[in-house]
Amino acid sequence: MSYNKAIFTKGTNQYKDIDLSFRFNPITKDIRVATDDAAIKQSLKNIVYTLAGDRPFDPEFGAGIHGLLFELFDELTKQEIESTLYRVIQYYEPRVKLENVSVNGEIDSNQLDIKIYYSLVNMSIPQALNIILHRTR
Repeated sequence: MSYNKAIFTKGTNQYKDIDLSFRFNPITKDIRVATDDAAIKQSLKNIVYTLAGDRPFDPEFGAGIHGLLFELFDELTKQEIESTLYRVIQYYEPRVKLENVSVNGEIDSNQLDIKIYYSLVNMSIPQALNIILHRTR
């Protein structure tokens, strides 16, 4: 019988990343660590918020959808944003199995509501991440 040890073993963290809040652990005086789902959500946010070309040695990293925030939000723009996010997340975040990406434009509040539905690669627990991008000048 085969089972996933990460699900049944208490106290084990499968994924670890540096917590980008850069707060210190009061006991160890070291930078806090984001683990498991928090690490994945942090990584997905990083992909969405990063402009393409911002990473010096990886100019393709990032969704680069900020340029589309000032476009008229119609079905074509929605499909372009969704397909870009889907492609970039699949390429740069191999730890997730992407289920769906949906984008809704809130014209009155000048923002995009992005919902990313995924599950961790070796776990079948569905997860969701909601990101709101505001248009700024």
